[in-house]
Amino acid sequence: MPEARRVPEFTDTWNDTFKAHWGFTPFIADEVALLFEAFTPVGMLETSVMAYRDGVPVGAVFHGVQYLSYTIVLDDNWPSRRTAEKSDAFVCANSLVYRRNFRR
Repeated sequence: MPEARRVPEFTDTWNDTFKAHWGFTPFIADEVALLFEAFTPVGMLETSVMAYRDGVPVGAVFHGVQYLSYTIVLDDNWPSRRTAEKSDAFVCANSLVYRRNFRR
């Protein structure tokens, strides 16, 4: 992929993918550029793929992985859970997260 498209398309794809995810924050293009700069020497560009539908980027896989993790999904995050189920993902671990509000 030409360098001029790489950062903006990945940034837009990442931010669109995780816009309703409660555990990730959006990236700005400068942050993504640093990510690519850091991982290019270890082969990121040669072992990564971006997926397109009708010319629009819809996903990415880095370092040619054979198995993927779907990320941590809270029990009540039904949109994310339905997406995982549609891609034949299955639960392999549960995590218990505690929240405590610290007040002065």
